[in-house]
Amino acid sequence: MSYDIGFCLLRGADLSRLPLAGGPATSLDLAMVQPDVAHAAALGDDVVVVDALYGELAGPTLRELGVPGVVVALGGTADVYTIEALGGPDRRRVQAAGAIEVDEGVPLPEEAVMAGHDDPEDAHLALVTRYLGRPVDELWAAEYVPLALPDPMDL
Repeated sequence: MSYDIGFCLLRGADLSRLPLAGGPATSLDLAMVQPDVAHAAALGDDVVVVDALYGELAGPTLRELGVPGVVVALGGTADVYTIEALGGPDRRRVQAAGAIEVDEGVPLPEEAVMAGHDDPEDAHLALVTRYLGRPVDELWAAEYVPLALPDPMDL
């Protein structure tokens, strides 16, 4: 399956510090198809924000929290995949059509897991689960609540 989504992974973050919209929780599958609303879930001591705009919707607000994190964007339809660090050492990597187009900063230790995957989408999902230290099933089993974020065009 081809995903078009941004996973914003925040270590040691508190879900209650995020601007919650107050709506009902939903599944990951439904959260991924809502382009105008990012959703968040607590997974242990970490928070996962799902952003259908590849991290553009949630990124500015999450950077202000000052907690370490990473945005892993899966652009399966366009065959573009990115990694960008938040609140820590600079890291930016862009893979397009199988070629690394941008590779800035020191790779995250968790990126080593990507070498074991031929498919870039599988590789980037493996990075998500390695970064969180949790199996992919937990991402899908979590309940995601909507966030009240400003429109990135207004920033």
